[in-house]
Amino acid sequence: MEIQGYATNNGSVEFSPGSVLQRSALLEVRNSSATPSNVIYIPFGSAVPEASSSYPYDGWLFGYSVSGSVISTTPDFIFDTTPTPAPDSGTPACNTSAPTSYQNQPNWCGHGGGIRMSSRGPAANTISGTSHAFVGVGNGGFQTGGLNWGSSIVDFTYSTSGVGTSPSQSFTPQGGLFASNLLGNGTTNLITNCGTTSAPAACTSTAESMNQNDWDMSASGILLFTDSNSNNWLLTIDKGGMGYLLKQSSLGGYTTNDSGNYFPFAAASEPCWTLGVSNAGACHRITSTAFYNSTLYYWPFNELLTGLQFSTNPAATQAGTGTVNWSSGSNTITLTSTSYSFATQVVAGDTIP
Repeated sequence: MEIQGYATNNGSVEFSPGSVLQRSALLEVRNSSATPSNVIYIPFGSAVPEASSSYPYDGWLFGYSVSGSVISTTPDFIFDTTPTPAPDSGTPACNTSAPTSYQNQPNWCGHGGGIRMSSRGPAANTISGTSHAFVGVGNGGFQTGGLNWGSSIVDFTYSTSGVGTSPSQSFTPQGGLFASNLLGNGTTNLITNCGTTSAPAACTSTAESMNQNDWDMSASGILLFTDSNSNNWLLTIDKGGMGYLLKQSSLGGYTTNDSGNYFPFAAASEPCWTLGVSNAGACHRITSTAFYNSTLYYWPFNELLTGLQFSTNPAATQAGTGTVNWSSGSNTITLTSTSYSFATQVVAGDTIP
């Protein structure tokens, strides 16, 4: 069986095996109450080397239904993460060019959005008869309205009504409190990397900053867990070291204050890329996480093993209020965070030597 076809979400875009690699693990989801009872999800990311012949590329997700031991010869859906070429309408606006001075060129709308997740596959959970497959989409063009899905978490469902062919919900970081938790040495770059190297300009959103810096969503993979109050959580960390704690049932979409991110945190202090220039030898990348005995564990490269204790106690105080300013030359952006208060929260735990 050859994996091929045109995107379900844009019938004019054809899957091109020469420009992508199957860089993430496959996932089979079993749901005996659904139709079909099994679905296999097959993700694809960019080819290597990214900065040469593989441009342009798209991210792809194929869904194949399974009956017994027989896999359907045709996919139930073919999802393209960045199917809408620039220029196009939508927010944020597309960048229509890619400066060649960057080692890993910034990705514009209609390009990028590879699915890699450090070779981990999508993560799945079945709740009340509906199966959810969560996927982290890497740096690439993002626009609202389902035009492009770079730097996002997307959720594909299936149930008695069949296999979902497009995301049922999503999360894409825009700003707000999340933006006040940036890495110390990446603060200026994250906000001002949206121009050229000689004339930096303010980014319109966190997602655009992630795109320009090659800070892939879900470099840690996706971790699903349930707390003592039966809340189903999703935890992931991007390539820049930013952490996201989302509710599986309401990821949060694309909102000014990232209201879907219940506990934004900086998990690492050295990003792997800045303005497309690799820092792979020194970056504190996080390629996996674990949850055990009410504690989240992660181990950044060249740093210490860290545990964040998950608490079901009410928050004593609200987190993070105020205004944060970053400047670079004549370019200044001001982000005002909002007050957050959670009945369920993550609190800082011990760092283990």
